[in-house]
Amino acid sequence: MSSREDWSISTAPCNRYLEILWHCLTRNTPYDEVIHVANRNRALGRSNQLKPAA
Repeated sequence: MSSREDWSISTAPCNRYLEILWHCLTRNTPYDEVIHVANRNRALGRSNQLKPAA
């Protein structure tokens, strides 16, 4: 693997975090991990994996 590929792999999580941050800031919406995980799972075609309320 080239150093360029290493760099792109290591920056992918950071880029995704910045996308989430930008979304929240531009919409004046607090980050909610439960909603984020549910949206990600839905986008990936996974079943709903929400944790039951305590």
